[in-house]
Amino acid sequence: MYTIKEQVILMIYFFILGIFSISLFKLFIFILDKTRLKNILKYIIEFIFWIFLTIIVSSFLLKRIDGYIPIYGICFYLL
Repeated sequence: MYTIKEQVILMIYFFILGIFSISLFKLFIFILDKTRLKNILKYIIEFIFWIFLTIIVSSFLLKRIDGYIPIYGICFYLL
C-alpha cells in the first residue's frame, strides 16, 4: 500500500507522462503533415507510432511504480 504522499507523486508522474505523450504526438503529426504521403500511409505510420509510444510509456510506468497500477493511473492513461 502506498501512502497519500506517494500516490500524489504517482499522479504527478502520470500527468507528466500524459503531457509528454501529447507533445510528442503533436510534434510527430506536424512532421508527418509536412511530408507528401497518402492519407492511408499516414494513418498506418501514426498507428505504429502510437503502439511504440504506448509500449515506452507503459514500460516506464511499470518499472517506476513496481507494477502497482491504481485505478486513477488507468484513468489518467486513458485521458
